[in-house]
Amino acid sequence: RQQWGTTLVVTSHDAEWLADICEDVSYLFRGRILGDGPQTLVFGPWEKQAPGLVRKNLAGDQYFLAARAPQDLDSAVAAIAADQLRICDGPQQIPDGHQCLEGLLLRLAYEQTTRRTSAAVQIGGTVLKAFLDQAGSPPTTLMPGQKVRLAYDPEAVRWY
Repeated sequence: RQQWGTTLVVTSHDAEWLADICEDVSYLFRGRILGDGPQTLVFGPWEKQAPGLVRKNLAGDQYFLAARAPQDLDSAVAAIAADQLRICDGPQQIPDGHQCLEGLLLRLAYEQTTRRTSAAVQIGGTVLKAFLDQAGSPPTTLMPGQKVRLAYDPEAVRWY
């Protein structure tokens, strides 16, 4: 790119690698653009939880909750942007109306394009991507291999 002054289009299923080497990342699913920037996709099938909420079992008794579900709960895909997920020290830091999940911190990475540090957190077979909150007070010590809590608003989930 630097040598020829042109745009390169790279395709891969490895979202972490793409985030490391690309200035911009767009997500495609079923021939549709799902959006730009770091995000997590959670695939169905989904179960009705309560009026206006659906859930997807991630591991044990942990569920990813989402609002405003589409009609087809079997093939629906939920997307949540990395800046909508927040790592919390404890339950007292979880805002009202937010869902809390606990997972294993896989890696921390500084992203050149966003100039932010991202965290990959595994819960069951799903890896959620979150940005560390630079304005607030992130947990004092984060190391891969430790358990962390993620908080998010189920209303922030987009559907495809």
